[in-house]
Amino acid sequence: MDNSFFSKFTPKEPKFFPLLDNLAETVLDASRLLVDFVEKKRNNEDISESYNLIKRQERKGDRITQTIFDALSSTFITPFDREDVHSLANKLDDVLDAINSCAKRINIYNPKTMPPEALEIAKLLTEGAKDFNSAFLNFII
Repeated sequence: MDNSFFSKFTPKEPKFFPLLDNLAETVLDASRLLVDFVEKKRNNEDISESYNLIKRQERKGDRITQTIFDALSSTFITPFDREDVHSLANKLDDVLDAINSCAKRINIYNPKTMPPEALEIAKLLTEGAKDFNSAFLNFII
């Protein structure tokens, strides 16, 4: 039996935590794929497969987000405020959509050279996703 202070606030219905954790992990995977995508483009390698991998992660995120929304509509008591669960899932999905949109534009417009700042931004995104993942894991443990 856990008698810590935070255990008092731990929900009895924990189904949202694995879903949100899975969504956060998908964002991290997609951000890592974006770094790989930008590096390949900077080295003039074939980027079509990398783009398809990012698109798959975005679709996976859409499915997880929809599962969260469905669970919200069928759950009476949520682990924390219903609107906060919805907002968190929605914002994580927005990040996935932005990653996919960025990769899509690079794939469509096919720039001859990628600025070094593009790689820096992609790496910053990955660091942010790692930090979020770490914070979320510390919250649910």
